[in-house]
Amino acid sequence: MTLDELLALLPDNTTGAISPADMRQIVTELYNDANPVFSNVVNQGPATLAVNASFVPVPGTTSRPFTLDSAQDVQFVISLNVDTLATNNQVQIGLDMTGATVVPVGSKPEQVLWLGGKQQVQATVEVTFIQRLQAGTTNLALKYTAQAAATLTAMAVIASVISNQ
Repeated sequence: MTLDELLALLPDNTTGAISPADMRQIVTELYNDANPVFSNVVNQGPATLAVNASFVPVPGTTSRPFTLDSAQDVQFVISLNVDTLATNNQVQIGLDMTGATVVPVGSKPEQVLWLGGKQQVQATVEVTFIQRLQAGTTNLALKYTAQAAATLTAMAVIASVISNQ
């Protein structure tokens, strides 16, 4: 709710127009704004990424549900350590969204990490982006493509509500 909508629940109370339900709604809105939905999924790997021309799930990962009561802006951070040093190949890793919000992996360039050849295992690559999610459950899945085999040694996906307007 906007500030104006919350204030509208608090009219001049000379006639007793403020109800307990109005106060509960205000407290709930303030609590939810101060404590947004948050997900932090870390998988230490390792995962062997086989050759795949199209996006497939990263081995050892599963789809994670992310549930919202209303449409909200969510900030995503995907952080990875991928070793392509020996194979000198290209790997793409991105987030696939299905359910209440559908954004197929690879459909938005800002949601995919491209790793060029000779990426050392100690190097971390990261992408941050904002996506508006609809109310309900959106399933988040980490998927990849690879020109040659690679090793994903660590990965993390963080999702945090940043706005409900």
